[in-house]
Amino acid sequence: YVTAGAMMLAVMVFSFGFGWKVASPILRLDRAIKSFNGESTHLKLPVERSDEIGRIARSFSSLSEQLRDTQAAERRAYQKLSAIFDQSIDSLITFNSNGEIESVNRAAKQMFGYDDEELIGENIRIIMPEPYRKYHRQLFENLRASGEASIIGKTREIRVLIMIGDVIDLE
Repeated sequence: YVTAGAMMLAVMVFSFGFGWKVASPILRLDRAIKSFNGESTHLKLPVERSDEIGRIARSFSSLSEQLRDTQAAERRAYQKLSAIFDQSIDSLITFNSNGEIESVNRAAKQMFGYDDEELIGENIRIIMPEPYRKYHRQLFENLRASGEASIIGKTREIRVLIMIGDVIDLE
């Protein structure tokens, strides 16, 4: 019985040690992946290993570098487009499919007499006089129902309401 017990103990110690040797780098890899936020400059991955875990770690490391590079390129592109948007001499207002204003450029703020805080998050109808508000509401209902915007890409003459209450014509 002593030999069988010793053998069983040796197998358990070996299994635990072998299991830990396999599980430890997997746990390290798992923690690093879970902590990755796309902005980390260095991930502590077991890339030095020559087994499957090392290959997975190197693949994830490569993907994380590509993601950081892509995010940096997107930030630069966004900054460039934001500068162009804000410096445009034309009045530009962007809004989402619910009609909520998301951005307003400098020219639009000057034309309509509003600040960002007064427009961002408001419905685009804030600058629409009656009876155009009702028409605008119908455009959004049609957009939600059909998924197609009948006005996108088309030039129209519209009347808008500026902050002081005057109505002006725009194209």
